[in-house]
Amino acid sequence: MSYCQGCANADAIAKQRSMEADQLRADLAAERAAHEQQLAKVCEERDHLVNAIEFMRGYKGIEARGCVLCVYENGVFKKRCQMHSDLDRIKKERDGLAAMLAKVKGGLDG
Repeated sequence: MSYCQGCANADAIAKQRSMEADQLRADLAAERAAHEQQLAKVCEERDHLVNAIEFMRGYKGIEARGCVLCVYENGVFKKRCQMHSDLDRIKKERDGLAAMLAKVKGGLDG
């Protein structure tokens, strides 16, 4: 192998390495763009949840606005959140106790 052939081989290897480096840069740029999109989506979800939490901290149920934790589909109520489920259960217990108290009072008065 002559010196020129060795230089040609080295040139070919250098070009190959350069192409590989360019491909790696392109891959990294694409990966960075994908991560930035994913980060933007996560930040958007975080902002939505922060707003929901802030709303729920002051939520009293009289705001003429649906609970952000309850489930709605196309504006139609589908399922209560845990807080409203617990509230319904407590109201039923209260109504049951009130009915028992009324019976007891009625029995004592009669």
